[in-house]
Amino acid sequence: MITHDPDITRLMDRLESKGWVERSRNGGSPRSDREDYSGGLELLQPLDEPISELLGSMLGHLNEAQLRQLIDLLEQARMEV
Repeated sequence: MITHDPDITRLMDRLESKGWVERSRNGGSPRSDREDYSGGLELLQPLDEPISELLGSMLGHLNEAQLRQLIDLLEQARMEV
């Protein structure tokens, strides 16, 4: 779902065509559309537990301060992209 294409409307069109997003049109601009992501969330829901277990096994040894530092560093790295 990550794209460098700034055209979010085309991205939303693709997600909608796959049934992962439903949009309700509000008339004017597509920017005023309302989205329902339940289809996509249902698709991802079976991954919640395995991902949580994986992250626990990878990061469970870190304390709260170390996790906060990791999050801060990852957020800084993301902003650089």
